[in-house]
Amino acid sequence: MDDEERLQSCQREIFRLRNVIRFLEEDERLYESRLREEAEKESAEQPGLKRAIEIWQEIQKES
Repeated sequence: MDDEERLQSCQREIFRLRNVIRFLEEDERLYESRLREEAEKESAEQPGLKRAIEIWQEIQKES
């Protein structure tokens, strides 16, 4: 494999990884949205749900 082929291979991998990150970020936004929707419901007085929101907020602060 020569330098040009290596460069092309690296560019393809960078493109692929950017897409992976984009999909993960979309999933993250969807998860957060659904979590907040559930928390806003009247029946959301569930300690597990409140704890999930707290953990999610901690994760977001660390990233």
